[in-house]
Amino acid sequence: MNNPPITNDNVKNFNRLEIIDENGRAYVNIDVKEIDFSVQDDGKTLKFFVRSTPLLQEE
Repeated sequence: MNNPPITNDNVKNFNRLEIIDENGRAYVNIDVKEIDFSVQDDGKTLKFFVRSTPLLQEE
């Protein structure tokens, strides 16, 4: 695959998340409002944090 790198800046534009494994789509969310990611465990774990409803902004 020749895709652009995922950064904290461009991940905020995503509105759908699909996780694909050897059996096909293992996780699909087509109503993503906010998404963030973190690389942990010395680069061995990739975690996605997904919200389908936006957080309320305090005034």
